[in-house]
Amino acid sequence: MWPDETRLTGSGAAFSHCALNTTVRCQHRCVYCFEGDRTGHEDLSCDQAIGLIEQASSKVRHVIFMGAEPTLNPDLPELIRHATGLGMRASVSTNAVRLADADYLRSLHHAGLASIELSMPYPDEQVYAAVTAARPQGFGRLLKALENIEALNRSIPTDLEVNVNIVVTRFNVHRLREAVAHVESRFTRTRYGFTLKRVAKSPDLSDEAFFRDIYVPCSELRAELAGFASALPDGAAARYCGFPLCALVGQECRDHDLLYWLSGAVVWQNFSDQFRSAPMYPEESLREPHRFQWICDGCTLDRICLQRALFARSRAIAADRPIASHEPIPRPLLDLVASYERGRTALGEQRVPQEPLCAWLLTALERASGPDRRIDGTDASWEPVETSVVALRQGERIARLRIRPLTEHPASLWTAGAWAVEPVEWQSGAAPPAALPFFLQLLRTLPPAPALGQRAGVVAEELPAHAALPPTVEGIRFGSIPPEPSQPDAVRAAREVWEAFLRDVALEQVQRALRDRTGGSLAQVEAVADGFVLRLPDQEQGVPVTISPCDGPASYGFLCGRVRLGVAADALEDKRVSVGVAAIARACMILGEQGSWPDVWPQRKSDFLRHVWRVFGAGLLPRVGSQGSLSRGMVAPRKVSLGFTTWDQLRFELVLLPCALANLPFAANGSIALQYHVSHASAQHPLLTRIVQQYASMLRSARD
Repeated sequence: MWPDETRLTGSGAAFSHCALNTTVRCQHRCVYCFEGDRTGHEDLSCDQAIGLIEQASSKVRHVIFMGAEPTLNPDLPELIRHATGLGMRASVSTNAVRLADADYLRSLHHAGLASIELSMPYPDEQVYAAVTAARPQGFGRLLKALENIEALNRSIPTDLEVNVNIVVTRFNVHRLREAVAHVESRFTRTRYGFTLKRVAKSPDLSDEAFFRDIYVPCSELRAELAGFASALPDGAAARYCGFPLCALVGQECRDHDLLYWLSGAVVWQNFSDQFRSAPMYPEESLREPHRFQWICDGCTLDRICLQRALFARSRAIAADRPIASHEPIPRPLLDLVASYERGRTALGEQRVPQEPLCAWLLTALERASGPDRRIDGTDASWEPVETSVVALRQGERIARLRIRPLTEHPASLWTAGAWAVEPVEWQSGAAPPAALPFFLQLLRTLPPAPALGQRAGVVAEELPAHAALPPTVEGIRFGSIPPEPSQPDAVRAAREVWEAFLRDVALEQVQRALRDRTGGSLAQVEAVADGFVLRLPDQEQGVPVTISPCDGPASYGFLCGRVRLGVAADALEDKRVSVGVAAIARACMILGEQGSWPDVWPQRKSDFLRHVWRVFGAGLLPRVGSQGSLSRGMVAPRKVSLGFTTWDQLRFELVLLPCALANLPFAANGSIALQYHVSHASAQHPLLTRIVQQYASMLRSARD
């Protein structure tokens, strides 16, 4: 559980606090430090700091002492004592070097310190030294500080709570679990949680060094943050600051920026003017426009996604792009947002942007030129840069071209069929590349811009009332499909057929699969109305495994032919349960191959899904446990998402979606586009590479 979890779910007053810098000194010189050059700044005197605390006490009930490094301020114990005397909760945000001194730590506690925010983004002493520019031996002092906090908490009745800050950078993005392990191995009595933070560019760092050594693109964040969250132990929660929602798939409700904004919280700070407090978190600064705005404009999360700064500083390459969602807002996130007045207002906005024309154009261009984006008859290629702009490359010469519908821009310099082309700038030479006429010819082969439909948004009637929010449901069950009011007898008969099939045919197949996999010694199963109950030898209640149609309401689960299995994620942490669920999935696949599942429920397939099923057939959904991988996915009317996890814990996601919605697909035919998202560590995995190639081959060979 997160320390002081009530502060994450309350009003703006619960979130609001004062962040107070009292000193400009620090033992470290971190490469990404936001402090930058502090020339002209000086330490606050004790009286000056007390004056700011007293001003803040009339607005907020929580003060966080910051630095640079607050423990280097000799007045810190007195400042903590004064704040608590005013009824404020006092915290300190520290690099924890001085907390290696147990007596000093105890003096802060005696002064009234309630919680600690400490920086722990280091998997080992080499990374510690590279980030902080300090001696590697200092890493041992940090670990000693953790041990001192644990020892103190064992000697006092009320926990000194700890929030562990992890700034995600190129140094640690693939080693987050190693940093976490240092904390987990030392805290058993201490209540703690993790805050993962997006790295920002230091004022003292060049762009070249930032992108080379520090920056992590969205595609990589998406994969690594998902792996981090799934590997956290019970009771160790995580929250996220500074990330766009498309990097937090499945974890959007833990976006702390969103929670701050929804609750109307205000953070008072003296970072810019050290002698005066001013509010932070102005909403407009978080919605910063960027070069990939056309992608965000077509995303269903656009209205509630606050952190655009990642893309404002991004490069014009595919890995740095946002990843738009065209599916409805996930129910847990929708419920959270709708429980706040500000959230209901945002979701009820009448602004309904069009599907991104640029995404359609780039997809059509790639289909015409091939996945390598080569221009026929030349040695040139093209690549997307930003909204409606592509870069045409030929040798050392680069041309940036803006492409828009001719009907909207008839006075453009060049025309190419239904498209207007304007030069943005030439690089590496005054003349355009010789391949430009060939590129214009390629554009002439494209059809006119389609009348793209409106984005599927949320209308006011869909918003749940705050006083009657529906409970969270694990998975979608057959019973949740609404019956036809005019045919109650038909619905009752269908349920009887379904339950009889589970009890007889399906249960026999599942038991056979369990015997084959485990010798019958691992678990027992029994059929229930919505699926099966998997019971291990040492369990009384068992683990429910629900079954729902693969083309039913969008939800996550194991995809097994015509059905989807739903099981609580935490249950799968038990290896025995995973084996049992894999056996059930195998049985479901066999029943699907035999055509045994009864057709008792109405089909919900969209035109897009019908096309997907026709192209891929039974080959679409990979077998659970096949070749050492476990498949987990989602089927929605306009998207099929398949997730893979190898036994060595590498993950990637493969997505099928309509070509008009795809951003730079890996493969496509006229209607279906294939994209995949893979972490850096998984990129060369032979199994994952083979799966992508097999899917791409099936798609390219299918006639539209």
